[in-house]
Amino acid sequence: MPKRLLWGAVMAASVLAAAPANAAYIAYVYETGSDVTATGSGSLNVSGLTNQGTGSATFGINGSNAVIRLGDTGARYTSYGTISGPTSVGSQVLITPSTKSGAYAGLSGNNHSIYVFRGYVSGQALGTSTDVFTGTTLSTMGLTTGTYTWTWGAGANADSYTLNIGTAPPADVPEPASAALLGAGLLGLGAARRRRAA
Repeated sequence: MPKRLLWGAVMAASVLAAAPANAAYIAYVYETGSDVTATGSGSLNVSGLTNQGTGSATFGINGSNAVIRLGDTGARYTSYGTISGPTSVGSQVLITPSTKSGAYAGLSGNNHSIYVFRGYVSGQALGTSTDVFTGTTLSTMGLTTGTYTWTWGAGANADSYTLNIGTAPPADVPEPASAALLGAGLLGLGAARRRRAA
């Protein structure tokens, strides 16, 4: 492989790695010993949604209305609609967490709305939010195991929120940028090996 082609491939991979990926938002609610842990991370593109105003933050999970609100950022939230997806993920009313941390983010399937802490910038990485419900189970919380997905927007504003009930998050999944860099490195190694063989 000519040197120019090799450098072109490396540069293209670098550009792909630097491009922001639509990370969406993924949440997991699962049993950990005698507790239930709820964790979520990613970003939310609310650019294509209608601002429905602000309200006082509430926390927790309501299976009957498909409400999940994680984190502990600020006393007020901004609501955006309209999203499409399940309107129920179980049977119980709102259950509040024993402890909570991270950026405030959530949704209500019944109200077709996304909730984020007041001042959130659309597409901004939210980090990881974690709520713990001590001394309970998924069954006690009235949650139905499964994967639930809500979607909204179109084109550049398309996004999604996925809720996994009964599944723990994967141990360590490489981010898209890391995977692209790894691919670029492997491309370079393969090209160098071919050149030596020739």
